[in-house]
Amino acid sequence: MTTKQLERIYKRAENGAEYLDKNHKGWWRKIRTTSLDMADGSVCIIGQLTGGYHPEQIGVHSATRQFELGFEKAGRYGRIPSHEYYEALDEAWKIEVRARRRARA
Repeated sequence: MTTKQLERIYKRAENGAEYLDKNHKGWWRKIRTTSLDMADGSVCIIGQLTGGYHPEQIGVHSATRQFELGFEKAGRYGRIPSHEYYEALDEAWKIEVRARRRARA
């Protein structure tokens, strides 16, 4: 994975966190970073917020928007092995959650 690809993944998670900040106040309190796995719909960010992968429950309906907000992998990132992509996305989201916890501590 290139540095540029990694930066884009982190930026999408940042965008997703900002979306949740605006639309789902305190969302980060519900996230267990120790079990966070963006490849698993039951323990990804959306899964932990909605009890399963139900992006429509947080107002994100299209697959494109799910990708833009760092909730999902898009087809054009098929060149990056899924496990590498999701490991980077996991770390990006953990950074976002931890930053909010520190800011509110």
